[in-house]
Amino acid sequence: MAQLLAPLPVERFRRDSFEQAPVLIERAAPAWLASLPQAAALDGLVRRAAVAKNVWLVKQGAPYPASPESMTSILAAYRQGATVVVRKAHLEHDAVSALAAAVEAALAQPVTINVYATPPGAQGFKEHADGHDVFILQLSGEKRWRVFRPIIHLPLESQVVRPPPFDEQILPPPPEGYGEPILDLRLTRGQLLYLPRGFVHAAETSQAGSAHLTIGAHPLRQRDLLTEMLAVAAERARALRETLPRLGKDRGSELASARRALQATLDALAAPGALEEALARAERRQARAAIPQLGGSLEAIERSVALELSTQLRHRSGTMAVAFLEGGRVVAVGRHEELLLSSAAYHAVVDRSVGEIGGEHNGRLSDAADRPIGEGAG
Repeated sequence: MAQLLAPLPVERFRRDSFEQAPVLIERAAPAWLASLPQAAALDGLVRRAAVAKNVWLVKQGAPYPASPESMTSILAAYRQGATVVVRKAHLEHDAVSALAAAVEAALAQPVTINVYATPPGAQGFKEHADGHDVFILQLSGEKRWRVFRPIIHLPLESQVVRPPPFDEQILPPPPEGYGEPILDLRLTRGQLLYLPRGFVHAAETSQAGSAHLTIGAHPLRQRDLLTEMLAVAAERARALRETLPRLGKDRGSELASARRALQATLDALAAPGALEEALARAERRQARAAIPQLGGSLEAIERSVALELSTQLRHRSGTMAVAFLEGGRVVAVGRHEELLLSSAAYHAVVDRSVGEIGGEHNGRLSDAADRPIGEGAG
């Protein structure tokens, strides 16, 4: 992360800019940029992504009518001014995967990385905003970016102005427009632009083509924690699982019913362990969304056969795994990875947690037994 933001110190970025304001980092191309996809090597990346059905073709804010799974049609579309979007590039390139892992570890947020190749004199997307923060790193060529103030600060995905092919999230632009841009700049090779979620932006090329990657950081928001809290409450309070009658008949009684449901939710969440369980579920949601770095997964599976209760575990680079108790087992979970330990290990951890915390174990997660791997859990 320090290299990505250099010469801006990471702590200054966190204090002054993160989720607050755009940042432009103007600099000469750093040496490490050579490990990322270069213009001459983009064909191979596009070809692999096309096989995985992870290529989009867009032009002037609309899907380009050509097959994104045929290299011939992709090249023809690019020749006609379409931007080639390689989605989930971290799954197809080792250095991009390592970059995703590093940013994910620094932000403690799952990230995804897309690569955009735009021909000269073209525009892929019109003015739009994203529901997640983005770091835009110019790989080759140059691109003009215009950035406007957000309509809503830190919006949800359902509150942002999105162009096709994201029609399910689209909101119309404001009738008065976006006003004057607060930034109008050209990114060149090695330069970085950070945009907090909600800032409206658009980019286009001129005489030269452009390739850049976008790191999207997907935060676990307070709203997501509330979702887990409601799930826990509904499992504990029968009233929250009852079927609603048809609405619109008697608003007074409907409001009274809604107030009773709210009170039942608050009562359920006030019960011992409810909020802790919601936090643990949110933590697992975050871990499952994380992207494991490529390399070593097969070896790790082989080595897991020899795991014992005394085995010390640590995070692999690029993982956000957590350990918890479930159904008589100790489970360590990350994205696409789930490690199950024996019931004997489960009971050993339960016995230890009861000894440390006190009280009778009731089959739910305990604070001592629900610590993330790498923070004291063996």
